[in-house]
Amino acid sequence: GRGGSAAPLLSGGFAGVVAYTATYPLDVVKTRQQSSCAPPGCGPLAGRGAGSVAEVARGLTAEFGPAWLYRGMGPTLLRAFVINAVNFAVFERLQEAVARRRGMAS
Repeated sequence: GRGGSAAPLLSGGFAGVVAYTATYPLDVVKTRQQSSCAPPGCGPLAGRGAGSVAEVARGLTAEFGPAWLYRGMGPTLLRAFVINAVNFAVFERLQEAVARRRGMAS
């Protein structure tokens, strides 16, 4: 076994950050699309209807600038790092324990 190696923690954490960084803007657009409504007074898409993901992204980027796609990303990446680090480390430990129990570990 690797003992107290930090490799699974770091690998999992950074993998989570990369995955969330790649998908975060799309998730923000999806959330805005789902929370918008057509009648006037229902948010940034009031009176326009939700439209497609691309329409929502174009409309909100034109209205608020591209930075809105990344608003709130810091806490999300911190959470992604912690959750994925723990998941990877626990998986590695369980995998090692199962291998030892089956007599496959050296």
